Amino acid sequence: MTTEGVGYYVAGTAIRSAPGELLLLSPLSSLHFKRSENAKEWTHYWAFFEPPASWLDLLDWPLCTYGVYRLKIGRDDDRRTLQNLFEEMVSLAESSDTFPQRLLFNLLEQFFIRAHMAHAETGTTQTDARVSAACEFMEQHIGESVSVADIAAHCNLSESRLAHLFKAHLGQSVKTFQDALRVEQAKRLLATTQFSISQIGEHVGYSDAAQFSKFFRRSMKCSPRAFRQEFTQTPPKNHPRAPKSTFSAT
Repeated sequence: MTTEGVGYYVAGTAIRSAPGELLLLSPLSSLHFKRSENAKEWTHYWAFFEPPASWLDLLDWPLCTYGVYRLKIGRDDDRRTLQNLFEEMVSLAESSDTFPQRLLFNLLEQFFIRAHMAHAETGTTQTDARVSAACEFMEQHIGESVSVADIAAHCNLSESRLAHLFKAHLGQSVKTFQDALRVEQAKRLLATTQFSISQIGEHVGYSDAAQFSKFFRRSMKCSPRAFRQEFTQTPPKNHPRAPKSTFSAT
């Protein structure tokens, strides 16, 4: 949650984060973030957490790009309410006692409920179900040579209608989303597996390793091998595990 200034989350495409814009990053997302060059500061709150199944309806936010979702909160009083909840969560996060931890997750659930209610008041719609279906189809067939025409046919749409829906809901083309999906999957496999470069290329739809390397370099400005070397450093012994929940302000 950005409270002051402007930041960007870069996941294939740059996603703007300004006051009143909430971003939800799923485990599928792979991105980096930075302060806007035009902003003198960027203040934001963040929480790392594992949601219970009962929260899933509250986390059904509009899709922004692969693995990233966004809500826009228009009213100033709604923003203040959400910021106050985050501030209280941050103040409680240092405690390891049982009841403060339970209260902390209670506050987080309140945050999502109030965000959902505030967003509903804006009258804006969720991501079109046909766009979601197209995204899911691309993910399920990531290793195949699937054209935009194939995706449109799966959704019972014309190519032009599908293109219009993607532009309206995601601000990008179907091909841009498909490429971002392939890049993110490739990055995850490079960082977390010992599969060869050619095997990873085949997994994301490139039977030719040279073509995959060219595609990856165009998106990431480095080769798959260089990416793997940078992001697969061996952690030190007794490296602490990440906590199940973390709350902070930056």
